[in-house]
Amino acid sequence: MTALNKILALALALVPAIAATTTQTCVNSDSFRYYYDGQERSCRNIRINNARREDACTEAVVSQNCPQACGICCENIEEFTFTRNNGFRGNCALIAEKEQIKNRYCEDTKKIFNGRTVRDGCPVACDFCQTKVAVGTISPAPTITVSAAPSGAPSTAPTGKPTVAPSSKPSSSPTESPTRPPSPMPSPFPTSRPTFTPSVSPSRKPSASPSDGPSLKPSQGPSD
Repeated sequence: MTALNKILALALALVPAIAATTTQTCVNSDSFRYYYDGQERSCRNIRINNARREDACTEAVVSQNCPQACGICCENIEEFTFTRNNGFRGNCALIAEKEQIKNRYCEDTKKIFNGRTVRDGCPVACDFCQTKVAVGTISPAPTITVSAAPSGAPSTAPTGKPTVAPSSKPSSSPTESPTRPPSPMPSPFPTSRPTFTPSVSPSRKPSASPSDGPSLKPSQGPSD
């Protein structure tokens, strides 16, 4: 086999591995940072606090860059490996097979391998899949201008209180029911106080009883 053929064979052998690495989309971005609560936070930092995760993941940019942390998907990273305490290499398949290794390495959040913790690289094997957080929507801003024309019909119910001032113009039509009519005859009792000025003409009938005292002025003529 010539040197050229060897190179071509090696390149063809690497194609599946490269494709598997580049086509896997359910991976939190290592470089992504999101400014939240006064500081920049990685996908892993967003995920470790559930209240923070449920709030930040409603943003589309966070959901796109941290799909595993936001619960959009959950997959083990196929090429992820970590170094065990005995020096041997471990992977997600080994964690899924051995409960002892799972308990030892999945709970360790301090050791980082290729930029990830074990449970970040093997979320399915570590039973660390997150619940999905839906991306929120923001309502459009309210209009700041008034409508061009008034509403087509008046409101169905009257206002709760009458207006303070009278209307500038009289109503175009009378009320459906008239106001209370005046009394049909004079009151049966005289007023409690005399009038300030004398009547224009004398009374039609004399008083039932004489006055208690003489009049203040004499009459203009003799009585009958």
